Amino acid sequence: MFFFMTTLGIVVFAGAARAPSLPSTFRAGTVASPEGVNIFVRSGGSGPVVVLLHGYAETSDSWAPLVTALMKNYTVVVPDLRGIGRSSRPAGGYDKKTQAAGTSGVSGIRTVGLKGDPDRAGLYTIMLQVPAHMRTASHDHQDNRVATVVAGTWFLGYGEAFDPAQLKAVPPGSFYTEPAKHAHFAETGDSL
Repeated sequence: MFFFMTTLGIVVFAGAARAPSLPSTFRAGTVASPEGVNIFVRSGGSGPVVVLLHGYAETSDSWAPLVTALMKNYTVVVPDLRGIGRSSRPAGGYDKKTQAAGTSGVSGIRTVGLKGDPDRAGLYTIMLQVPAHMRTASHDHQDNRVATVVAGTWFLGYGEAFDPAQLKAVPPGSFYTEPAKHAHFAETGDSL
């Protein structure tokens, strides 16, 4: 069995205005991990639990437009990922070595900060390493992004809902864009 990581280089050209806040009825708290990281988490609604993980360099507030509808039928949980928003930051800051030890907060996706600070407006570069069989739900970002696939094949589609028929292969050496506030989704395949 082959296992591969799809590696994406993402460059953001400009910061944008922050997303609106979550409803005031959401409860807030902090969860401490065994590694000593404090993750800020908010939740609200009732029913089956839905956990929404924001994109890199965003916060849980990015889900505000969707949360109001979801919380009518679901308990919605929205954390700020490690080092972002109101969650604790690595003691050493965002240097390459410290960031490489972390993840994006999505199981299996590893994020490495290469240059700049994704928490601030301006240019930054990150590298994502995404395992086989990983799928991301349709989502958008507050800033324009340009990504290069370094290894593996990334399958990308644009639209408000995940649609396998809309996925296009983005092989190594290719680049694509994620325009601000333009919904997109992706997945990785089986092997090289």
